[in-house]
Amino acid sequence: MSSTTTHLAKKIMEGKAILLDVRTHEEYAGYHIPGAINISVEELDHMIPIIEAWDRPVITYSGDDNRSALVANRLQRHGVVAIDGGRIEFVEMLLGLPSKRRPG
Repeated sequence: MSSTTTHLAKKIMEGKAILLDVRTHEEYAGYHIPGAINISVEELDHMIPIIEAWDRPVITYSGDDNRSALVANRLQRHGVVAIDGGRIEFVEMLLGLPSKRRPG
């Protein structure tokens, strides 16, 4: 694990970064990483002011690499420190959680 990856995991576990699940509400309800906040891609535009107000780094994840990267890029364009965490399985591994991957 790289030092950057280790640093990100530490920020999440210390509550200094927000873990943002960008999947649909149905996917989130089926399974999500404990403590993650769910804002789907479709909701993002009207939620950006709220995310900006958090004033903390945001690490995005999804069931695929595309949605996570899309949201991280959009947030970055609005001045939010956002990192694309990629797939849910990677973030679980990063946090030392057993994979409980569900479809989606």
